[in-house]
This record gives sequence, structure tokens and C-alpha cells, in this order.
Amino acid sequence: MGNQNLEIKSEFFKLAEFTRSATADRLHINNYPTKEVVENIQYGVDMVLDPLRRLYKKPIVIGSGFRCPAVNKAVGGVPNSWHQLGCAADLRIFSDEDAKLKFELLKTLPSVDTVLFEHNGKGGKWLHVQWSKEKQPRHHFNFNYLAK
Repeated sequence: MGNQNLEIKSEFFKLAEFTRSATADRLHINNYPTKEVVENIQYGVDMVLDPLRRLYKKPIVIGSGFRCPAVNKAVGGVPNSWHQLGCAADLRIFSDEDAKLKFELLKTLPSVDTVLFEHNGKGGKWLHVQWSKEKQPRHHFNFNYLAK
């Protein structure tokens, strides 16, 4: 898959936070990104996640970042998931109030394409944020998105 020597530049994040996957580990799937995917992650860090971290003033935990197609399929991700491009991250939330704060802060960032406060109907909740360096941001925000 990708070059294991790639890294990102960030005040707050490391590439390993985007590539770690318990599913990949369990199924022995190489979830390491290509150079192009790392460039997309770098854009997201520069334009979305580092700015969010500065506004939030506390650590941000990435629950799911990059997913190679095999990992994406194994976790039940949609076939056209932006995670596969390095253009999305699921952020852990610690309460509904925490989700609302991060959601509102993300709405202020001009490079955000989409933010979804997702839940799976089984108690799992997270914030999905996506970006693209190629496409004009749609500024799509949904605070009650039922994940499939």
C-alpha cells in the first residue's frame, strides 16, 4: 500500500492517529496510506483539525481517520466514503454538550465540507468531519444523522 516513512506536520496530530484501526489490526490489513492520501490528511489538518484544536483549547481524539477500502468494508463504511481518500475523520465526543461545541466551532471554519453528528442507534455517537482540497466546500451540517 503506502510508504511507511510518510508523516504529517501538525501542532497537535500525528499520522498514526489517522491510520490506527483495531479492525485492521484484528484482520491483519495494511491500513497505511499512499502519498496522495497523506497530502489530503495534511490539508485536513492544516485547514480543519489544527484550527479546530486551537479554538477548542483541549485535545481532540480521532476515533477513525483513514480507512483503506478493505478496512472501510470491514467496518461497514459506505462504498464512497471520504475516509478512503484521507478527507474525513470521526472525532470522539464526550457528551452531547461536547458534540454541540465542536459542531458549532467546525461551522466557523471555511474549509469544512461536511459535519455530521452521527449516532448508530446503539449508543455510539461521534462527529464526522470531511474536507477536500479539490472541491468547493459545501458547508453541509447535520446534527442528527443516523449512521447505517
